[in-house]
Amino acid sequence: MTQSRPLVSVVIPTAGRSSLTRAVDSALSQVGVELEVLVVDNSTDGIEQLRLPREVVIHRSNAGDANAARQVGVAAAVGPYVALLDDDDAWHPEKLQRQIDHVNSSGYSVEEDWICGCGMTIIDGNQRILAPTTFPKEPVVPSEYLFKRTSVRDPYHQLQSSTLLFPAHVGHKLPFQATLPMHQDWTWLLNGEASGPMPILLAPDYLVSYYRGSANSITSSTRWRTSSQWATDRIGDPRIRGDFLLTVPFNMASQEGSARPQIAILVNSVRSARPGLPALSRASFVLLRRAMKSLASWASRKPIP
Repeated sequence: MTQSRPLVSVVIPTAGRSSLTRAVDSALSQVGVELEVLVVDNSTDGIEQLRLPREVVIHRSNAGDANAARQVGVAAAVGPYVALLDDDDAWHPEKLQRQIDHVNSSGYSVEEDWICGCGMTIIDGNQRILAPTTFPKEPVVPSEYLFKRTSVRDPYHQLQSSTLLFPAHVGHKLPFQATLPMHQDWTWLLNGEASGPMPILLAPDYLVSYYRGSANSITSSTRWRTSSQWATDRIGDPRIRGDFLLTVPFNMASQEGSARPQIAILVNSVRSARPGLPALSRASFVLLRRAMKSLASWASRKPIP
């Protein structure tokens, strides 16, 4: 192995979905790097029927949790670099090469602590969203970058698991926390932030296809409550916690049949945190628009005398 062809261990936890073959193909299509592709089978029935390529190394995880499966893969990895890929996502062929080039050009080596993300294309049916809208030139602080709103418009800041590349030693000293019901990626990044200097770099390219809408075992009525509690437990800064509440749980609660959950989140964010004006303005506008639609619907049903 030469320095121009670094070895990257790709860790793919899977629940046995058929999309795994697409994820594996995108990993094996990487250029400019040597590869070790580790699929960690976390399914109940096994993945033998998917007939993966022979060069893929399959490990078994019986923990029933994606984070536990990730850690199984990290522990087995032999490469100095580790990259995560979810079994329903896919990579651009130059994803790993561009990230390593960005890390090197930013002055970091594989012996140091860092995590590198990149841009992604969010695919939701026929809709395509580029995230983020702009790339930071300097390393970011995860809690501020992900959750602090400085504009009413969504900047689509993301550090989703399939974008992440890091030195193997970071994965050993910063293990993935198992049995989390949600926000697994964010918890890991916040733990890294709390552990000391952990630069978060973003390669300024859209290199991941993220397929939104995968099944979630948590019901929608539980998700916004669980997310709100997660923020209370994990985010200490009142401004950042308030902005998070008015973005993530607030958006989840929009799936409810009434506006009551969103109103409850708005009241809670003001009472327990200090959301900024952009987040407050956006949430208020959403509620106002919802009220106007409800009023228009009521008026259309009202009989004409």
